[in-house]
Amino acid sequence: MMNFSSSLLNPENLRLVSESGDCAALVGRVCSRQKPMAFVDGGRKRPLVDLEDVARRAGLATRLHRYVFTCGPRPVTSYFLSVAITDVIGEAVDVEALAREYSRWFSGETGLVARIAAELERLRPMRFPDFLDFGDAEVRSASVHEYARTGLLFGYPVESTCRLMERMLRERRTAMR
Repeated sequence: MMNFSSSLLNPENLRLVSESGDCAALVGRVCSRQKPMAFVDGGRKRPLVDLEDVARRAGLATRLHRYVFTCGPRPVTSYFLSVAITDVIGEAVDVEALAREYSRWFSGETGLVARIAAELERLRPMRFPDFLDFGDAEVRSASVHEYARTGLLFGYPVESTCRLMERMLRERRTAMR
């Protein structure tokens, strides 16, 4: 059972990303402070420009990018919108309580717990818009502790992030045998 609670980290955020693909709903959750950040993409620019306008009117930080993918028979253009609340992470989320929750979950993994705590402490003074580039928010290495950062930034429930991290640890241990 989880002891940590934050209105920004909740199951609806995970469900929306994995099931619906509803860009307006994702941006709406950030506008209503039920999710710290959202990343949405599309083949057409206009719908994302409209969503960016909604987000800016709600006081969110935004970033709209055009990408051209060239790894096929012909280039494909796509657009990518990032939106985030403008808060300092450590003021919006109790990072000490979050670190304690990870410590409880991974009590037998002292090295992992220390890396998670260090990562959360690193995030404390930063603002959510510091991660508007998707590459800064996603897991970039084989380091399991990075999932704690990604889960926090995307507003995923701590329990689901812990379960994913457990799976990654199991897979790594199995591969090492």
